[in-house]
Amino acid sequence: MSQLIGFQRREDVEKQIRTFIQNERSEPKPTELRFKAEAKEKDLTLWFYDTIGDVPQALAKTISEHPEGGSINVRINSYGGSAFGGLSVYDLLRGYKGTVTTQVDGVAASAAAIIALAGQRIRIVQSGFLFFHRAWAGVVGNYRPHLQIAGELRKIDMLIATILESRTKLAKEQIEDLLDGEADGTLLSADEALTMHIVDEVIEPPQQSVDSLSDVSLFIPTNPPGGDGEGVEGDWERPVLKDFTDSSWSDLSTAERNAIAKHFAFAFDLETFGSLKLPHHFPPNHRNKGKASLAGVRNALARVSMVDGMSEEDRDRARAHLRKHLPEREDSVDVDTLALAILRNL
Repeated sequence: MSQLIGFQRREDVEKQIRTFIQNERSEPKPTELRFKAEAKEKDLTLWFYDTIGDVPQALAKTISEHPEGGSINVRINSYGGSAFGGLSVYDLLRGYKGTVTTQVDGVAASAAAIIALAGQRIRIVQSGFLFFHRAWAGVVGNYRPHLQIAGELRKIDMLIATILESRTKLAKEQIEDLLDGEADGTLLSADEALTMHIVDEVIEPPQQSVDSLSDVSLFIPTNPPGGDGEGVEGDWERPVLKDFTDSSWSDLSTAERNAIAKHFAFAFDLETFGSLKLPHHFPPNHRNKGKASLAGVRNALARVSMVDGMSEEDRDRARAHLRKHLPEREDSVDVDTLALAILRNL
């Protein structure tokens, strides 16, 4: 029986995670970890809802300057990214002299799973998943650089295994099996993670989680449902909420809202369906469900500059993401020229 995360099947979640990791391996991009912080007296909440990248000085400062004896609550929904970034955040959180609680709101995979392990108490929503695997890297050259990188990867694996061993009651052999999996890694449901003592508590998504994300710029959701490949031709209409679910937006969990957001190129927040901008992936009720629509992509590219409130950085990132779906002959076309041509035909 397929397990659901929101309205995604377990195997779909695993496929999305593996596709994201493969893309990171084949086209590694230096990125800075994006986060949101909200402090109220001695309580600090951090959100990691994007690719795990290099740790910015602002994050290190936020954690190190938080008053001792307080609490840090970490909210995670990420497919991962840089192992070094994940380990750095882990060390920062473990070094805090106070209470640290981590919570998986959807998926904590790869480097994001390492961050989840930093909590003195670890919670996960009922529909959430954890994914652990061995460190990866690409290298070109003769056997010498391959031997060197193999040794470095093994050191990272040992660090992750040591963290898991200190956190769980798993034997070393079990941890090795967890990292190996059947095909490089293991996806764990919330209940499986609880049984293995990796998490302490399985919870229902709290209602306030949505309000807390009111000013989190989600940008382009990493690993959209149809991947980053070339889009397909076909009839296209801007999707409405009914195309995704029969429920009202207020009744959806954070994980379900995030799953819908992946069909768009940008989201200001998850408070309303209207906050999702630049749709370009076919909804689940379409015959091309999940795939990028070329018509939708072209329309979104034409409208990126018209979305009020987007930063120039987010506009550039949205365009870069959308262009991945275009055929090569169109990818080199100037954005303004393309927009003008599209708008003339709207």
